[in-house]
Amino acid sequence: MVHNKCDSELKKILNVGAGDSPIPCATNIDIFPNAKGVVFGDVNDMSQFVNGEFDHIIALNPYKYDILDSDIPCVLKEGGTMTITGNYSNKYFKKIYKANPESLAESGFEILSKGDASSIMKKYGGKVSGAVRETRGDILQIIIKKVGK
Repeated sequence: MVHNKCDSELKKILNVGAGDSPIPCATNIDIFPNAKGVVFGDVNDMSQFVNGEFDHIIALNPYKYDILDSDIPCVLKEGGTMTITGNYSNKYFKKIYKANPESLAESGFEILSKGDASSIMKKYGGKVSGAVRETRGDILQIIIKKVGK
């Protein structure tokens, strides 16, 4: 596991589904790693990481996995945040974006913010396709905080 120092702050960041576009200063995982700096990681078996290891998790346009019904929440520390981006054409993103606060609370999370994701998408992109991150439609994000059950 790599500790990265970015912006004069020591935080452990996990980028899930990095594809071929890793995020600097993050641990980048993908089920099919195909770029330097991206290692194998399966959201349904995060046993290579310690529970509560990460301060922040980024999931840009999650594909073929339900974030809250995976091992991702296990590796996020109490008080840690997750930024999830996507659009309504992505059913995996839409499910978490449209979740009501009560159902998120049952999963141990609270909503910090919801809305436009243009800043993070401009910085990191969305779906990986041939070294280019692509998205369709309006890009949204939800930021949630792990508060426990």
